[in-house]
Amino acid sequence: MVKKLLKNNSGYSLVELLIVIAIVVVLAAAALVSITMVHSARAKDAAIKVGSEVNQLKTKCMNMKPDDGTHDYYALSLYNDSSDVTHICLVKHDPSTDTFDYDTDEDVNLSSSVKVDFSGSYRAVDDFSTALAGTNKIPGHQGDTGTNSPVFICFDKRGNCYSGSGEYNFYKRNGNVVAHVNIRQNGSIDVR
Repeated sequence: MVKKLLKNNSGYSLVELLIVIAIVVVLAAAALVSITMVHSARAKDAAIKVGSEVNQLKTKCMNMKPDDGTHDYYALSLYNDSSDVTHICLVKHDPSTDTFDYDTDEDVNLSSSVKVDFSGSYRAVDDFSTALAGTNKIPGHQGDTGTNSPVFICFDKRGNCYSGSGEYNFYKRNGNVVAHVNIRQNGSIDVR
């Protein structure tokens, strides 16, 4: 009777084991593809957010001045926080002290899985290091006068970009470039 019982419980066949392994491989591949797609979508979304914020800034700079009477123009600051997460925030220039007031209500967090670098020209603003304590510069930008100086984007009344013109590249977690924002000196903005 024991021999009969052991003969019926002989375990899985090789074919059954190969089918289970094949199913696990297919599910793992599908998960990897979906994770890659999520990171690509986040990088593209971050580029669209930056493009939208820059377009809004250009409109503000061309059509109006800050309404509180103590600031003379708007700008955007693109910076990394102490956790290396990229943010873009609205700032207002105070002409009486030649400093910039950081608007915490207008801060946009891009995504912890998206990295941004910049190549181009911008106005280096040393007083951001105190206004944005604990921040880091965006990798790759030029003309840096302070180790914590973020990229400073600003337009004049005619819509020309006099600070922050250049190429912004958005990378997904594995280091591949997914999207670009190009701000030209004539004020045109290209998101791709």
